[in-house]
Formats: sequence, C-alpha cells, structure tokens
Amino acid sequence: MNRARTTTAALAAATLAAITTPALAAPPEYGLDFVTVGDPGNRAVTEAEAPKLFWAPDFEPYQNAGAVGYEFRIMRNEVTISQWGEFLEAYAPHYQGHRSNLNGLYHGINADNQFVYTPGTENHPAEYIGWHTAARYCNWLHNGKINEAWAFETGAYDTSHFQPNADGRYTDINVRMPGAKYWIPSVSEYIKAAYYDPNRYGQGEPGYWPYPHMSEVPVTPEESDVWFTSDENTPGNMLFNGPVGQYPEVQSPWGLLGVSGGAGEWFEDAIVNPNNGQSSRLQNASTYAIGDLGAYLLDVIDDWHSGASGEFGFPGIRIASTIPSPGVPGVLLMAALICSRRRR
Repeated sequence: MNRARTTTAALAAATLAAITTPALAAPPEYGLDFVTVGDPGNRAVTEAEAPKLFWAPDFEPYQNAGAVGYEFRIMRNEVTISQWGEFLEAYAPHYQGHRSNLNGLYHGINADNQFVYTPGTENHPAEYIGWHTAARYCNWLHNGKINEAWAFETGAYDTSHFQPNADGRYTDINVRMPGAKYWIPSVSEYIKAAYYDPNRYGQGEPGYWPYPHMSEVPVTPEESDVWFTSDENTPGNMLFNGPVGQYPEVQSPWGLLGVSGGAGEWFEDAIVNPNNGQSSRLQNASTYAIGDLGAYLLDVIDDWHSGASGEFGFPGIRIASTIPSPGVPGVLLMAALICSRRRR
C-alpha cells in the first residue's frame, strides 16, 4: 500500500512539474550546423592522456579539463566568411572603432558598411576575428539577430567590461551570462567535443584521443588544408585555406570537422598576467600566415596558447549552443519509467 502511494505521488508530482514548466525550445540553428555532445558527467582528461595540461596544476582552465556536466551543441565547422558577413553588415553601423579592425585576409567592410570578400571564399572559415567581436556575435545570435545597438552588447556576454584600461590593456575575464543561448566554447567543452570518446579504450570505456580525428598520430597532407613541405609532415606554408567540411572523414567522435586545419579558434577562458593584470584568451586548432611566416598546426590535445584579448586577433570561431529541455511528454515518460522501476 505504501509503495503504491509512493508511486502515485511520484507520478502526480512529475505531472504537475510537466504542466507548470514549459519546454525550452532549441535556439535556431541559423544555418550553423550544430552537432550534439552528449555523455554528461564524463570524466576529465588524465595526465597520461594530456601531460602538458598538468604542467600548471593551478591554472583554472586546465583543472578537470574535458569534464562537462551537461549536454551542449557545437558547430560542426567553423563560422564561414558568408555567415560572418551577415553579422558584420549588421554590426558595422554601430561599431565605434576603425573599420579596418573588422577586416580579415579575404573579407571586410567597405566605406558604405557593405560586406565584401574575395570571390570563391564565401565557404572558407572567417578569421582575424577579435575576441570581443566574437562575443558580440554571440549576443547578436542570442537576441534573434536584431539589428539594433543593444542587441550586440548583452545576452551571452556583458560587453560593459570590454573597455581597456588607461594604459590600453584589456583586463576583462568575464564569462558567459546565465541563460546564454550561444557562446564561445570553454576549454573543457572544446576538449570534450574534439577529443573525448565514450568508447576510446573499448565499448563503454571512455577516454581522450591525442588528436581530434580519433587518432594517436597527426593528420597527413591528404587530411588537412595545411600545406606540408617536409618529409616529417611538419606544417609548412599555407597560402589559402580551403572551404569548411572538405575532409568529412577526418572528424572527432562527436562529428567536429576542421580542427586539424582551417582557422585557429577562440575559447572563452582567459589567463591573466599577474604583473599587469592583462587578460589573454586561449586558442587552439590551426593558425596560418602568408608566405614565409608559415603555419602552425596546434591540434594536439594539450598544445594550447593564448592570444591578445580585445578587438584584435587572428583566429576564427566555432560557436556552442544550448540543448532544449524536455517538455511535458519527456517529463511524463521519465516519471513513468521511475514508477515502473519502483514496482519491480
């Protein structure tokens, strides 16, 4: 009798919760092609899997790196030039800085606030994106792409912290706001999306790959748009990166493409110089330059570096987003399963 009452009470409580709590719909994809990263509550990377992350044990972004307690979505590819161009045309009329700060190698804003780009590059990854501009892109998406000044300044990130100090240094280290629908992925979110495999060491035995294409060895010249110029397959000059998604077989366990190639990518986490308080944001993946400057292929799980915060930067971005919560049917199904188990 007590068990029956408990079961009935549990079902009633779940039903009430389902009725009074509306389902949260997934934010629009806006053509950004998200993949879902599941297995919430996964373990962090170990020192054996990523030894360099343990060289600075007190460095907060690397503590419990890769462990994420929730599902989330992340773009399969980097934001492309055409996707970035839509944002720049909306943002340029409200931008107070010099127009050239919004330009990349193959795209920019002209004197009429119109987006222009090199023909044939519209599906290439956008680059030369400042971290603050990337944060405003997330705000714009969060606010439904409204082309008003306020829509770029709040939502996912509070841009009131984005002003430099009197000496010109940026010291903001704020992270995403509660309820953000789109954001720049954190170190742990990115490590999980790019390297974590629930079956890394066998069925049901999770772990992390050294490289983001489920491999213990680097990509070959046929698997990346970084040009290789030596017998040791070390990155060489890359004059022109290719379209996103051109190596569909080179993917992470969750379906990310282009981690070993394309543009470098910003992350949300910042490090702070203890001497002057200047903040720098972390980045990974590949960065490239023209001619003899060569290219860097930073796709190993523990090979990270920082870049200047603020309005300037060389990387591109890959946006993360929320997962919708279950609605009434989902909650009732969960309640039914709980009750079924209790009857056994």
